[in-house]
Amino acid sequence: MSSTNRYFDEQGNELTNVGSSNALNCIYWVNVSLSTNSSGSNSTTFLGNSSTNLVTVTVMVANNPGGSLGSNVFSGSNPNTITYTTLIGRNR
Repeated sequence: MSSTNRYFDEQGNELTNVGSSNALNCIYWVNVSLSTNSSGSNSTTFLGNSSTNLVTVTVMVANNPGGSLGSNVFSGSNPNTITYTTLIGRNR
């Protein structure tokens, strides 16, 4: 799993091959990010303990009709952004 941006139309269908100019026409933008510690490895701190067996995954879903927010869609100025955060355990 890696950090990524994905784009969807008004019916929730994922749009592939979206270039930077076409991204502004997408209705829903999704940003998936993984936490990394200062050394750059995937680990997270939970209840005061650092673990390489857990990673924090943050998913931000933004509504950006007409591309009005441009590349600032995930900034704090977009009231139509919902953020979900969870811990995922490593699969051995």
